[in-house]
Amino acid sequence: MTDPPLAAIVSIGAIRVPLWALAFLASYFFGLIALRAALRRRREIRGEIADRVSAAILIGFLVWKLAPAASSPRAVLQAPLYLVYASGGAAAAGIGAFVASAYLGFATRRWWGRGGRSDHIRGLIWFFVAATTAYAVVFAGALMWPAAPSDSPVELTGSRAAEKQQGVGAGSMKRGAPAAPEFSLVDLDGRTVSLSDYRGRAVVLNFWAGWCPPCRAELPVLIRFASSVDSSRIVVLGVNQTRSEGSFQAIRDFVAEQGIPYPVLLDGDNRVFFDYGVRGIPYTVVVDPEGIIVARRIGVVTGSWLRRIDRQFGRPPSRSR
Repeated sequence: MTDPPLAAIVSIGAIRVPLWALAFLASYFFGLIALRAALRRRREIRGEIADRVSAAILIGFLVWKLAPAASSPRAVLQAPLYLVYASGGAAAAGIGAFVASAYLGFATRRWWGRGGRSDHIRGLIWFFVAATTAYAVVFAGALMWPAAPSDSPVELTGSRAAEKQQGVGAGSMKRGAPAAPEFSLVDLDGRTVSLSDYRGRAVVLNFWAGWCPPCRAELPVLIRFASSVDSSRIVVLGVNQTRSEGSFQAIRDFVAEQGIPYPVLLDGDNRVFFDYGVRGIPYTVVVDPEGIIVARRIGVVTGSWLRRIDRQFGRPPSRSR
């Protein structure tokens, strides 16, 4: 099973950007270039069209980006930066696209009957044809890119298709899925904790560090999730990048200050980070009760993403009558 082509993550220095976002930006700029070519001598109309399209895109983006304020209001109140790092997923993207389209439709409706009607329509057509073509080219290029190995789980990004591929919300993905690497780490109380200790329960492994702003921003969501789920079925383990922290006492003080209720494990030599292929934090991995990795997520977790995990693993299996 492979990742959706545009779900790939592109690293630009320390910044990690989804390929779909780069494709969207490319399509937007190609649309502006086409608009300029189509209305080279109609600068006023060209600027008006560009302003309306840009405003529609901004409105759609804000709806998508601010969706966590509606789905996870407590997290936003406790950590306002959560809005910076989280997003609304596919559902909010669909709502944002609808709102943006409605705005653009209303804006273009005001152009009917004006003398420049044909130029407005021609400019819009050129913009969207060029933008769609650019996006299609990036998508085709992503399809031709070497696919991920079949034993690589697909990131959960909030879409129903991803749920079905990964198993969260649509039955556990077993065929071709990798077993979670076994590990034993010491917690803050000096006790040795192994992944195998939780066999029979789903384990949410959250890789984090106290100095990491998005890690801090997602904590309220993780804390609420860990406190609300049935601990006999789901457990959360925080794997701390201990080598990068100031001191052991700093970690202990931070955990106490934040009221983290789940075990925090100290990965002093980054061995577990390496074994799980962690390339940036926060990074979350879901291991099913049989020890199989069924989902992973780069970046902050959202309440809706965690609720799907709870629906999949936090309830007794239904019995067929």
